[in-house]
Amino acid sequence: MASQRLVLNAKSIKRYRRDAGLTQAQLAKLVGVSTSQISQWENGKGVLSKQEKHNLRDALSRRLTPPVPQDKTVPTKPAPRTNSTQATPVGRWLNEARVRDGRSIEALAHASKTSVTTVESIESGRTRFPREATLERLANALGILPPAQLQRQREERETLTGIGVFEDFDPHSMDDVPISAGVYVFYDRNDHPIYVGQTRNLRRRVKQHEEKFWFKKPLIDSASFIPIKDNTLRESVEEALIYLLRSSAVINEKGTNH
Repeated sequence: MASQRLVLNAKSIKRYRRDAGLTQAQLAKLVGVSTSQISQWENGKGVLSKQEKHNLRDALSRRLTPPVPQDKTVPTKPAPRTNSTQATPVGRWLNEARVRDGRSIEALAHASKTSVTTVESIESGRTRFPREATLERLANALGILPPAQLQRQREERETLTGIGVFEDFDPHSMDDVPISAGVYVFYDRNDHPIYVGQTRNLRRRVKQHEEKFWFKKPLIDSASFIPIKDNTLRESVEEALIYLLRSSAVINEKGTNH
């Protein structure tokens, strides 16, 4: 649907917005006006300026029109291969939303203030349970809302009674690291556990790890986290994980302080 074909009136603006999966607030942000202005337009109040019409058509048409295939003569960085048997619902949602919006992984990472690795890991399914804050940044950058089913799956997935919900995060992107107390595990690029630790502030702890010689890719590639506020319980869970993983947690086995 080309932008010039969008006929803008009260009923059509509301219909186009809903078809594009946008809230009034999200559309307002894309157009550069207030939410109340969008509401007035949808109620037949107010007159759109020439620039407002252009911005509104552009914002709506980009989300109602499938992206134009890229010219194969222009070299582009190939998207990471996604194994369909490993892709998660959230990974498929993000990939489809990004492609529909016509953005590259790098462009989305920049717009959402996340790392390229974070976006790639979510789309490929390597990050199974991305942080809610990360999903919100990605959704806002795309001007959409995450499907309700993702929230239901988050609520329904395995939760440790009295502890919290597992979350995956990118240890090399500080914006993706929670500021919470809990137990964390670092993995290499093959998802082998490398290090188990517990902390009262994960982001501060990861900053301390950054100074260590071993805190680099590919040795430390991804991470998971369990929020636990209680100090005694947190230490017990950490100890249990180290014992269960035994020699699998390479750094812990070597006696590195944590």
